[in-house]
Amino acid sequence: MQRIGFPTFTTPLIGRDADVAALVTRLRQSPTRFTTLLGPSGTGKTRLSIQIADRLHAEFRDGVAFISLATLDDPDLVIPTIARTFGLAERGSLVYEEALVQFLRERQYLIVLDNMEQVIEAAPHVIGLLSQTEQVRVLVTSQQAANDPQEEVIPIPPLAIPLGGGSVQIETISMSPAVALFLDRIRRVRPEFMLDHNNALHIVEICRRLRGLPLAIELVAAHSDKLRPADLLLLLRNYLPAEQNVGAAPAPEQVLHPVLDWCISYSIPAIRWLLPRLGVFQGEWTLNQVQLLANEAPNTIDIAKTLQAMVAKGLLLSNAASEEPTYSMLDTIRQYAARQLKRNAQLDHACHELHAKAFQQLAIDIDTGIRQGQGMVWSKRLNQAMPNIRSALQWLYQQQRYSEIARLISSMVLPLFQQGYIREGLSWIARIGAQAASFEPEIQLHFGYANGLLSYAISDYPSALQAYDAALTHAKTLGDLDYQARLLNNQGMIYAEQTNYAAARQAYEAALTIRQQQSNVWGEAIILNNLGSVTQFQAEHQAAREYFQASLAIYQQMGDQMSQAVSFQNIASTHLNMHEYAEAEHLYRESIAIHRQNEESPPLIMALYGLGLALLRQNADERRESGEVLHQAVTMAARLNVQRSLAIAFEGFAEWLATPNPEHAAYLVGGAASLRNACDVGYSAVSWRDITSLREQLDHSLGQAERQAAEATGEALSQAELLLLVSQA
Repeated sequence: MQRIGFPTFTTPLIGRDADVAALVTRLRQSPTRFTTLLGPSGTGKTRLSIQIADRLHAEFRDGVAFISLATLDDPDLVIPTIARTFGLAERGSLVYEEALVQFLRERQYLIVLDNMEQVIEAAPHVIGLLSQTEQVRVLVTSQQAANDPQEEVIPIPPLAIPLGGGSVQIETISMSPAVALFLDRIRRVRPEFMLDHNNALHIVEICRRLRGLPLAIELVAAHSDKLRPADLLLLLRNYLPAEQNVGAAPAPEQVLHPVLDWCISYSIPAIRWLLPRLGVFQGEWTLNQVQLLANEAPNTIDIAKTLQAMVAKGLLLSNAASEEPTYSMLDTIRQYAARQLKRNAQLDHACHELHAKAFQQLAIDIDTGIRQGQGMVWSKRLNQAMPNIRSALQWLYQQQRYSEIARLISSMVLPLFQQGYIREGLSWIARIGAQAASFEPEIQLHFGYANGLLSYAISDYPSALQAYDAALTHAKTLGDLDYQARLLNNQGMIYAEQTNYAAARQAYEAALTIRQQQSNVWGEAIILNNLGSVTQFQAEHQAAREYFQASLAIYQQMGDQMSQAVSFQNIASTHLNMHEYAEAEHLYRESIAIHRQNEESPPLIMALYGLGLALLRQNADERRESGEVLHQAVTMAARLNVQRSLAIAFEGFAEWLATPNPEHAAYLVGGAASLRNACDVGYSAVSWRDITSLREQLDHSLGQAERQAAEATGEALSQAELLLLVSQA
């Protein structure tokens, strides 16, 4: 059972035991699968949702997932954000909604969507997703209900507070949830603090003025390290009037904003100086990014120490577990800081300017890191930085600085492509496309390349080729050989997808000539590999092997282990296609040994698939190992949700299954065809030869009409049903 994305807190949840128990019982009994915990800022909905998820974790076979929506302001980003949490991507015609349905249909998850109020319009899409699953539940925290018939709304009140005035009963007062929270938090800054007859009524009155809001109580307690409750109450009276209707849920400006005003007024000057400037950030950010933003800080301010002080006071959250420690704000505090920043128009503009520059540079660094082979580290940084990158893009758009948006999108197009922010990138390209003709030629070149790559990712080949053609004209005008090679290579990939292999080879060969002129061995190796693939698609296996071997020699010279692994399996595939099964087996095993040193990946799936076929075709009587290896390929493809590889793996397992159970083998062939169609994956000459041979074998066992009927049945089976066939075999 997985536990995905849950934040950690250094303090316990106080005063909500009864609420958690009641909510867990209600969720267990309720037939509704979309539940909203409704309440204003500061009521502790997030902590409640996490506690509920922890209690229910064992009851969901596949696990629980926590997804914060606090940094989103576009409802269209909600489904992609959920999908990326599960490692899903959209490729070809498979959009995020379809990928999510396929992934969740047979799974059992509890998904927590936190802070949904600003994207509440996405609720019908989430509910629609649930309608296509049977065992998935969604728990939402929000300040606004979706008002959907399929939504169950549970109001979350503030913490209960004892009545003020009258006689002091210490035991009764200390058991009050609001007072218990205050005592726990104040003892974290003043361990010696004791509740007694002298301070009890003052604490009750403080909690009443704070309306029982957990966040307000925590902030006031954290700032009370040197104040007696009586003095604290005296100061708070200047900010918060006595409130009779304690049980009602207040708006943030009624309690939380005055409390923050008091906290800031009582804070050290460095905090008062820094807090508004932090309002420019979204999501998580690092010390270095704050220092770039605060480069004009007075000499008396130590940024690192000030951030630590803000964490201690509850104004910031710190994540020290990440490779580079990051900071974030609760959304209520971030909104307050942003409002403070906007009061000074000049400072607001200066901070956004510095923020945009900082994340423009980070986007370039991320792209460079990924191109240098450090994909895992820098991809994580991209996902972490995306809320701030979106914010920078939005601010640049408001300033009508369209060429800077084009530069930013272009500088990070490969990370966007690899991490699945494809339609989001295309959306920005469409928004500024009308201004593209006014950009500098270099920006037009990069912008066209970005447009082409992202269009290619969703199989919009006409748009991709049009964008690449325009960009190639700019590259030739500028004499930019690097981009000429990139563009020609990418055009070759599109032609290969369209099975126009002659055009693909022509484009690849032109790109290879440029890379050789540049002495760019890395680029040369990539294109040699692509030439090998397209040549193999044309069933010229010996020529393909020579290209793959030339590519392998470069990777060996460079010491690139993972690329060597891919080259080994590519060379192995040529042996497989030429019926040289022992040679194929040897190279596939070499490839798999390297792949297994790293995480599971699509290349490893295909290496397992190839090894399984090499073993099966080498000696059909020795079926045990080939079946185990092909089964691994299928289950890994399903686990990683790589639909393209899963279709091919199903076909490989069908070949293994054809002798003992031809009907089930035909089911798998039909299911694989359905998957290929959904992913826009056609058959190469080699794969079509293999599937035709398999069908002939099945026709011999079943009869052509029966085989076709079984394939039709397989096309209608769900992915889970197809996987069950494999596991039962």
